[in-house]
Amino acid sequence: MTAPPAQLLALRHEIDALDHALVTLLAQRRTVVAQVARLKASHGLPPLDPAREAAMRADLHRQGAAQGVPAPLLDAVLNAVLEDSHVLVAAPRQ
Repeated sequence: MTAPPAQLLALRHEIDALDHALVTLLAQRRTVVAQVARLKASHGLPPLDPAREAAMRADLHRQGAAQGVPAPLLDAVLNAVLEDSHVLVAAPRQ
């Protein structure tokens, strides 16, 4: 078996860097969501805002469509991210 071509290795390295960036962005998002959760709790605001979530989804779907991201992929990512956010936002109230 021969070694992968240099171009393939470079592309794999680029994918790895993008994956690491995604993890960093997820961690940053969780930090901000936790701040939102504390602020909502301290002001007696409801933990979830379905209208905001719907608007965010619509906006991200428009962006995804413009950038060639398939809707099922975007939905899977958004569902996981929002499920995590729901847990974080509910945590201070428990």
